[in-house]
Amino acid sequence: MSRLPFLPALEGLRAVAALGIILTHAAFQTGNDTGAVINRIIARTDFFVPVFFALSGFLLWRRHASDFTFSAEGRRRWAGYYVKRLGRIMPASLAVVIIVIAFFPVAGDPGVLQIVANLLLLQNYVPDGMIGGLTHLWSLCVEMFLYLVMPLLALAVGRRRRAVRVAAIV
Repeated sequence: MSRLPFLPALEGLRAVAALGIILTHAAFQTGNDTGAVINRIIARTDFFVPVFFALSGFLLWRRHASDFTFSAEGRRRWAGYYVKRLGRIMPASLAVVIIVIAFFPVAGDPGVLQIVANLLLLQNYVPDGMIGGLTHLWSLCVEMFLYLVMPLLALAVGRRRRAVRVAAIV
């Protein structure tokens, strides 16, 4: 597997996009999304969500597309990929969900299905799965789905001609 050069500019832009997403959620959660022009502007930095998803997908694809094969080595790389994705996201996600449910009244009185769905980042796929104080985690749920299907997408179109890959993306 050839390692592609690190792209600090794109990683930096992804960090800027993440900051924009955090600002949006902070504005909405604190009620500072109306009134002054700066509040309204900060509340609309949610346009960074698709920027973050696109950059994350591109950077992951670029780094891992050649890893995903049916060979024994490819399967080991799949496992490493999933362990890294879960290790990067799940500890903080689990901590946030548990703390909000346990200590913050905004969570309300969620049912067992809602709690389990939020712990497993499946809340988007469960009716009434969102819990107060955790609604912003819808995007993390989408991101985890992207991580889940990335290897499958690489297998399906990764080695095809450019026109086929572009058509699949569109």
